[in-house]
Amino acid sequence: MKTLKEIKPIEYYLDLNYPITIYNAEEGGYVAELEDLPGCLTEGETAEEAIQRLDNARNAWIQTAYEDGIDIPLPRSDEEYSGKFMVRIPKYLHRRLAEKAKLESVSLNQYVESILSAGVSTQNLTEEIKAGLDKISKQIAAHKVPLVGYPTSYPVATWMMDEVEEEPIIRRLRRIKGKESVAA
Repeated sequence: MKTLKEIKPIEYYLDLNYPITIYNAEEGGYVAELEDLPGCLTEGETAEEAIQRLDNARNAWIQTAYEDGIDIPLPRSDEEYSGKFMVRIPKYLHRRLAEKAKLESVSLNQYVESILSAGVSTQNLTEEIKAGLDKISKQIAAHKVPLVGYPTSYPVATWMMDEVEEEPIIRRLRRIKGKESVAA
């Protein structure tokens, strides 16, 4: 984490753009965090709400640090990353990766980079899908939206989510598989 040595006007620090990290909160909703400013995070029911609250938290964090004479970290940038790092792996894995790279007619570095990129992309997509499904589930539970004939491979089913029993949709669909119709 780089810090500024000379003290500049507070407006300078308030105008800095910090990367925002957003993730699902354990108790529901979302957390928005500025990792470059330790402890600067907020929560909200939606990602947008968490980000809006984060702007106020960022301003308060910077103002407090400035008034207390604490160094204010600069936002991280791509310049901090060289694109090189060393990873220790077992010999058998090194051999398998080298063999796969040779089969693909690419260098070991190119092969490992493609695997890492695919893994990160898959992880991001998985997180986005999970967040979307969580949002849809909450909307269905809040509005008691009737579900009709979904998915199409199952027999037509119609029901409302029970207030007492918030059974996940997928489990309920699996349970009714093979039955002609289920009504709440």
